[in-house]
Parts: sequence; structure tokens; C-alpha cells
Amino acid sequence: METLVRVLAVITAVYAVVLVLVLTVALLTILFYLRRIGGTFAQIATLMRAVETATTDLNVQLERVHKDLTAVAESLDRTAEHLGAAPVGAPEVVERSQVA
Repeated sequence: METLVRVLAVITAVYAVVLVLVLTVALLTILFYLRRIGGTFAQIATLMRAVETATTDLNVQLERVHKDLTAVAESLDRTAEHLGAAPVGAPEVVERSQVA
């Protein structure tokens, strides 16, 4: 009976060691992938800041283009009226909310 208890104690100790090793490997693998994902998120954040910087004045430029195109449409309407045609008029423009 004493031998059986020792065998069971050894098996339990080996099982505990294997369990700790498997958990260590699993946690290290998780750590590796989390760091890799963190690096990817850092790259994405850097690229998003670059896009934000590159497009900061885009809204101002688009407003200027809109004003210029409105002026062209008005000029074309005046020309059409001068030539005797019915003015077409610009289509209704739906204002979009600006993204901050």
C-alpha cells in the first residue's frame, strides 16, 4: 500500500509539473501575440495620424471648390437667360455634417 501511495504521489507531482509547463507555454504564447497585436495597433495609429495630417485642409479646399462651382453654375444660368433659354438651376445640395 505504501508503494502505491508513493507512485500516486510521483504521478501527481509529474502532472503538476507538466501542468505548470503547459500553462507557462500558453501564457507566453498569449503574451507574444498580444505584443504583436499592440505593434500592429501602433502602426495603424501612426498611419491614421498621417492621414489626419494630410487631410486637415481638405474641408477648406472642398468648400472653395463648392463656391467656385456654384459661381460657375450661376454664370451659366445667366448666360442661358441672356440667350433666351430657361435656366436650369443647380440641384439641391444636402449639407453634410463635418467630421471633427
